[in-house]
Amino acid sequence: MLEYVAGGALLPESMTTAPIPEKRSRLFARDMLAGLKYLHDNGIVHGDIKPANILIGDDGSCKFTDFGVSHISYAEDEMDESSAGKDSLHRLHGTPIFMAPELWDSDGSGSLPGATVDIWALGCTLFQMLYGSPPFMADTQMMLMEAILNDEHKFPSRPSTSDDVKEFLSLALTKKAKERPDVYSLATHAWVTERGKHALSEDHAQGKLVNVSEEEIRHAFSNVNGFKLVASIKFRMHSLLESARLSILEKN
Repeated sequence: MLEYVAGGALLPESMTTAPIPEKRSRLFARDMLAGLKYLHDNGIVHGDIKPANILIGDDGSCKFTDFGVSHISYAEDEMDESSAGKDSLHRLHGTPIFMAPELWDSDGSGSLPGATVDIWALGCTLFQMLYGSPPFMADTQMMLMEAILNDEHKFPSRPSTSDDVKEFLSLALTKKAKERPDVYSLATHAWVTERGKHALSEDHAQGKLVNVSEEEIRHAFSNVNGFKLVASIKFRMHSLLESARLSILEKN
């Protein structure tokens, strides 16, 4: 069971979208950085950050969703052969147009902690929010890989944006993972804080872990008979349709 987030996705799953004004994009970026800090504080790499995986709540705040490819990141100095197999970047999956350069390295040698991939994807997400399309696009996946690995991002002339946000995006879209700033550095960037006027709150800075009691776990699921009924009907309808399809094929 997941929380219902009434506002839906930040942007539709499309390569071209209407730009979001910079001032509003900054508010969303602050929420995303706070959420990302919380995840990274607790060793979790999201792995598939993109506009369609960011939902807007009733209060206008945004939340990450779809943790289908998320994983626990290992500290670089704690890696051995067994942990490298779990955390090796080339094993990660995501949405190609938001995937970091290191994820396109197919030689299997990369075993860096995966938090840097979230920073790249965050940069791509904000780029599309501000300019209406991701920083790298291509007709084929091979061409996309070449663009992400070798091309420099270019800022459109319209809409006009500040030098601060361009610097922020350039940092997030640093090609080399080891040179890419972490979420803690980006959270204090001039664009995010409006040059020190509005720092992220202390709670966000601490990335506090939510403690869940045994009682909350026991009551996490309530009566699911309604869900079972829907699933049963769906399965029955699928069986009937498949039987009808096979019968038609046999007659022809």
